Amino acid sequence: MTDLASAVQQALYDALSAGLTLARVYQHVPENTPPPVVIIGEDDIDPTLGGKGERFERHEVRIITVVRGPAKLPLRALQEEVRGTLDGQPISAAGAILSDPVMLTVSDQMLEDGQTYYGEQRFLIFAEPA
Repeated sequence: MTDLASAVQQALYDALSAGLTLARVYQHVPENTPPPVVIIGEDDIDPTLGGKGERFERHEVRIITVVRGPAKLPLRALQEEVRGTLDGQPISAAGAILSDPVMLTVSDQMLEDGQTYYGEQRFLIFAEPA
C-alpha cells in the first residue's frame, strides 16, 4: 500500500528542487543553515473514500519561506517563485496519482529580530493510489 503522504511530500520536494533558483529546499533544515530557505512543512490530511471504495486523500500542505534582510521584497519574490513552480503545475510520485497543486493562502510576517521574514503558503493536493 502506498503511503500517500510520503508521495505528496516527495513530489513537492522534487518539483521545488527543480524549479526554484532563489533558495534551497528542505524537509528538515540542517542546524545553522542560513536563509533563504524553503521548507516543506506540515501536511493536514483528510482521508476519505473515492467513488469505488478506493482510498482518496485531501492534503493541505504548508510551504514555508524564510529570508533575512532589511526588506520584505526578497520574501515576496521567493513566494512568487514557489507559486509559479507549484500552482496549477503537474507533480508526480511513484505509486500515487496526484492532482495539480492549488494555492489556497499566502501570508508573511517579520520575526522579532527585525531582520528575518517568514512566509507561509498553503497548497491543496488530492492523492490516491496509482
